[in-house]
Amino acid sequence: MDVFVNFINKLRLLDPPLYGGKFTWSNLRDPPSFSRLDRFLISSEVAALWPDFLQQSFPRGLSDHNPVYISVVGDNWGPKSFKWFDNKELVQQLQITCNSLEGKGIETLLRHCKAVTKEWDRSNRSKDLESVQEIEKKCQLIEKKLISGEDIQQNSKIFENATFEAMVPDKERRT
Repeated sequence: MDVFVNFINKLRLLDPPLYGGKFTWSNLRDPPSFSRLDRFLISSEVAALWPDFLQQSFPRGLSDHNPVYISVVGDNWGPKSFKWFDNKELVQQLQITCNSLEGKGIETLLRHCKAVTKEWDRSNRSKDLESVQEIEKKCQLIEKKLISGEDIQQNSKIFENATFEAMVPDKERRT
């Protein structure tokens, strides 16, 4: 550990403040142990260019590490543009809307297209959230099976059978 600290001091690296928590790792045991393992170290030159540089910690979810990301406050360009022409489903809905409003005027057309786009966005965000929740549930189930050893025995038998079949020629297995 001293070697690492000496390395940081020798290069004069800075550890920007961490927002969102004090620790980035937990052993997930009882009693718990916490540590700040994950961090970004920056040079003084980078700190001079971006004085508002910071680290943000997020909830760990299923991992034993909290994800950490860096942010340069002041260089926020807003949300990333949505390339809606790349989404065929939305384009089809907008074409149907435009065709049904033919001759109604540009203001009416834009108002209806905005409503269709907002509704499409709302429904797709909920689908994405459901997908994330399903994946998290599957991960929890797999973790429980691993802890109980249930799948380990089954997988080792499958591995043994596959290894045997790969090593022994087909003719010898039949005899």
